[in-house]
Amino acid sequence: RMFYELLQNADDASSLKGVKVMIQVKGNFLILTHDGLSFSRQDFRSIVSTANSTKRLDRKKTGYKGIGFKSVFTDSQKVYIKTGGFFFVFDKGAELFKNFRQFYQYVNPLYTEEQLNLFFDENIEYEEEFEQVDHLPWQILPFWVENCPEVLIGTTFQRNCNVAIALELNSTSEKYKEMIKGIIQKPRFMLFLRNTQRIQFEDKKWDILSIAKHVNGNVVTLKNSFASDEREVSYIVKNDHDIPVTNEAFELSGMPIVKECQTTVGKEKWYLYQI
Repeated sequence: RMFYELLQNADDASSLKGVKVMIQVKGNFLILTHDGLSFSRQDFRSIVSTANSTKRLDRKKTGYKGIGFKSVFTDSQKVYIKTGGFFFVFDKGAELFKNFRQFYQYVNPLYTEEQLNLFFDENIEYEEEFEQVDHLPWQILPFWVENCPEVLIGTTFQRNCNVAIALELNSTSEKYKEMIKGIIQKPRFMLFLRNTQRIQFEDKKWDILSIAKHVNGNVVTLKNSFASDEREVSYIVKNDHDIPVTNEAFELSGMPIVKECQTTVGKEKWYLYQI
């Protein structure tokens, strides 16, 4: 989910010329960079808030950054983002999250000393039960970064691009590397990325898996640089055609799926089951 969300955000940030994405796993970091549009002020507001997104205003965009982008924190301790002259980090291990009073003073800078004391008096029970970062929304509080961390120097995070994101994954980085490699080697998923022209994944130094997409009318051609056969495959893609999603259609096409409707208090709820 996290990897697809990063790809979808890059696709949604595309300029009119499309977008190219570079992926690298280096040490404990998963790094994704792209040449799409830099974050706008509203994009930034979306990722530091909840259930708020610029994507709902644009029908051509698939995801909802305010909610979906939070998935990149699922298995991360730190998330570095560099875009549009800004460089910041979401850091689960920040010292600020270890002190209840220090944290709430930091996020309420306009409170007077009297207001803060009243706030702490009213929330004394929460302070007594405070379990540090587990009780705080670290995923919506960014910290400004002055210099690139040493662990990211020499990586694709420093390449000339409009958006660079680096996720610290602890000991799971090798697992992600194999997972992403498996996804890249079955490139058909690129049909569902509207604007992505190329995805490159650095498996090892000088060993890059690359997928390119070329669109000519309703024919989409995917080319890859790593398969021993079928290096180029073309697909006919049709939009807005009526395709029946019924049990009869499933049976006719040999799809092992059954659709079922359940009614509760007058409300219909549909389920799809794989046989």
